[in-house]
Amino acid sequence: MRKMVDVVKQFGNLLKQTFIKWKGRGPFRESAIIAYYAIFSLPGLLVLILTVAGFFFGYEAASNHLKEQISLAMGPETA
Repeated sequence: MRKMVDVVKQFGNLLKQTFIKWKGRGPFRESAIIAYYAIFSLPGLLVLILTVAGFFFGYEAASNHLKEQISLAMGPETA
């Protein structure tokens, strides 16, 4: 039981130190950079997902499902 308490304390200290170092590096300044690159990686990711899903479920079914989901989220004109 004593070992378990020590492990939990060590894990808590690790999380605390990690948060302090993470906050010291200016994560909110870097989040804009991450969002910028994420926007440009989405089309490639969608092609990859559509290809894999098309292999398993058929291209038409995967394409129609993706279009339906985009339509629900952003409207039919965007889809």
